[in-house]
Amino acid sequence: MLLSLFTVVSSEDEIICCYKFLFQLLPHFTSIGLLENNLPHLLSRSSSLPDYQQKLALALGACYRNQQKMQDAMHAFGKALQIKNDKETHRLASQLFLDILHQRLEKFLTNSTPSLETLCKSLEQIQTFKLFCFQPEDLQPFYTKVLSRINNIPFDRQESYVSCREEILQRQLEPFQPTSFATARFWRSSSFSWLRNSK
Repeated sequence: MLLSLFTVVSSEDEIICCYKFLFQLLPHFTSIGLLENNLPHLLSRSSSLPDYQQKLALALGACYRNQQKMQDAMHAFGKALQIKNDKETHRLASQLFLDILHQRLEKFLTNSTPSLETLCKSLEQIQTFKLFCFQPEDLQPFYTKVLSRINNIPFDRQESYVSCREEILQRQLEPFQPTSFATARFWRSSSFSWLRNSK
């Protein structure tokens, strides 16, 4: 019923009313395919309401994220940034990178008794993950996995891995200095230029 109104609403009050109802209903959508097909009607009638359009883009991004549709979520958050390039939108969009990073945990260091060289490379990899983290706790699952792998090493070889343990402890004690949000860095680079310049 609500979707059919997108094609007939005309006054600003009616359009705002549609947005408000949509915001209430969106979290309950199990599939948003039908909504996607009808959104152009609403968007074309609300070009003078950028705040509502941005809020909708953020809400869609959250829905896609909950459904693990990360590419669609990033596109939605990118549209929100296109409307208003602000810190909060960058924070929400950058959370996607952290979600994707944590999804990699299962495939990270899969060998239960890795070599010392492999463990050292894994620690270097964790350092690159910092670029996508908001707080030190975001990296903890990876350090925990490295330590669990070290614990699997036979006792007579444990001495060779002391340096790895010490390095993990040292890194965990280092002050965490978050850089700018990942999407903010990409936005300033050429990575999102296609989106910044699109209409």
